[in-house]
Amino acid sequence: MKSEHRHELQTNDLGRLAEKIGAFLEKYGNQITIVICVGALVAGGAVYWTRQKHHGEAVAWSELAFARNAEDFHDVAERRRGSSAAHWAQLEEGERRLSEGIQLLFTGERKSALLELKKSQEALQGLLAQGGIPPEIRERALFALARCQESTSDGNLDSAIQSYQELLKLYPDTVYKSFAERRIEELKTPAVKDFYAWFVKQNPNPTPKPKQPADKSQSGGDEAVKPGDSDASAATDASAKKQPAKDHPANTGRKADKSDPADKLVRDLPEDGAVAPQKPAPGRNLDEPENEGRKPPDLPGSEKDAAAPRAGDKPGGGSTPAAEPSAPGAKPAAPKSE
Repeated sequence: MKSEHRHELQTNDLGRLAEKIGAFLEKYGNQITIVICVGALVAGGAVYWTRQKHHGEAVAWSELAFARNAEDFHDVAERRRGSSAAHWAQLEEGERRLSEGIQLLFTGERKSALLELKKSQEALQGLLAQGGIPPEIRERALFALARCQESTSDGNLDSAIQSYQELLKLYPDTVYKSFAERRIEELKTPAVKDFYAWFVKQNPNPTPKPKQPADKSQSGGDEAVKPGDSDASAATDASAKKQPAKDHPANTGRKADKSDPADKLVRDLPEDGAVAPQKPAPGRNLDEPENEGRKPPDLPGSEKDAAAPRAGDKPGGGSTPAAEPSAPGAKPAAPKSE
């Protein structure tokens, strides 16, 4: 009896709870559904944003690695603004424009130099104005900005001194400490101020190198020499080819002697330097090789050479032994009688 009563009580409690849940869902069901959907969308958006951020960082670093000049770094900084790669790209842009501008100051291109230095200063100041810049980037940017302000100075070096001082204040142990301290002291001297006031009015124009005569081999063959060219060797060579040799009998002013072998040799030589064709030997067939039918020369030790009489041989045959060398100071031996 007690178990049945307990079961009835539990059934009644579950029923009342189900009724309460049903009433609650009926009243707030739409709101609950909306909250769940919004939560799912937020979670999905967070996951997507995180993945896109990592992908964007990877792409930004890849673009930074392939940048080669100031314009490339400027494009990376503009496309990937706010990323760590963009900060480094903007720093590289400022430093490269600074280096190029300083070089142009001494090559007579002051207008281009000032333009590059202006762009460098704008890039560095824009970088320093951003928040969340890593300390190593801010340190290098301050140093580059001080050098840029010094390079564009007209004698007023207060802004450059202030940038050097700010660098030492924010980074007391900076690697540029000794250089910055020395420059602060030097920029305060009247001599340095006078130098920058003088230098801003200068426009160095190095003398261009004189133009070299055109290389004959690079011009593509024998070309006519233009008037005013310093290279007269081409004209000399061309005229030398047209003139006959001075040693030719026609140029010596004398009549060639047909019996003189030297005149015959010179007469047979062509004037243009070509090799004259050789005439075949009389009585020889052109199809026959040159050495065919000829007897080889007699070599020493051959039968003909053995049959020839030798020095010291007697007319009747036999030979006398060669006299042996006598000792120094000895009298010559008397010849033997037959």
